[in-house]
Amino acid sequence: MNRIPNNTSRIHHEDLLLPQAQVIRGNDGQELGVFLDMNSYRQLLEELEDARDLVLIKETLTDERIPWEQAKEELRRKGKL
Repeated sequence: MNRIPNNTSRIHHEDLLLPQAQVIRGNDGQELGVFLDMNSYRQLLEELEDARDLVLIKETLTDERIPWEQAKEELRRKGKL
């Protein structure tokens, strides 16, 4: 089951479910990368896409709305309708 972050304006790695992730470290212990099996990689991509979709939905819901008649009139004036 996917977990979606509550704060969709910013995605934090702690909010993502990463099963089977293995951190690759250098000789000095510094984190160099992450190894994921394909199922985990696909799940991560799906969760990121879901989170991105939620951000887009949130932005759309906060856009200014105008009445349909006003929108049609503006389109007519611009020659697009």
